[in-house]
Amino acid sequence: VIRTMNAIFGHGGWSTKLLMERVVLSEKDERGRWNVGYLASVRVTISNGNSHEDCGSGEGINESKLKAHETAMKSAVTDAMKRAARHFGERLGNALYVKGNGIRNAP
Repeated sequence: VIRTMNAIFGHGGWSTKLLMERVVLSEKDERGRWNVGYLASVRVTISNGNSHEDCGSGEGINESKLKAHETAMKSAVTDAMKRAARHFGERLGNALYVKGNGIRNAP
């Protein structure tokens, strides 16, 4: 999503703000790995002042508690950014969820 936003709006032509992040799961499974889940809410603003907000979720599974939290949080923020970006139009939106789609081949 970052590469696509930069390609369309340019570096510095957009910004994000993390509005909320919350741990919703943090426990060990039967194999001794940490299973961690996060929810995040993000606002994406473009240079003309238009902005959209949305939420996302992410999961991390790792033997390291820190790595599991890191993966889950990054995943939740990225998911929230994609969901917020989709409100700016098809090229930034639902096309980002199609594997293989990027700035060059999105509708």
